[in-house]
Amino acid sequence: MSKKQRIIVTLVLFSLYAIWEANAEGNIRIDIIIIYPILFILYAATWWKEYKWKALFISFILSAFQYGFMILSYPLFNKYYG
Repeated sequence: MSKKQRIIVTLVLFSLYAIWEANAEGNIRIDIIIIYPILFILYAATWWKEYKWKALFISFILSAFQYGFMILSYPLFNKYYG
């Protein structure tokens, strides 16, 4: 997989997560317990061939962006307060 393809895969994964987050009903447990670990593993697998152990750091940074997106978007997309 070329570097361009890795970037595209990463963007597609994050975009799919963002779309899901925008349409979800605010179940934060599913994000934290299921989706974040899966995306972390997929990010690491995508970048492992080129960066080896640095891929884990890249995955951690991408996961931090996801978590930040969830924190910022939760009040915007959550339809059920309470």
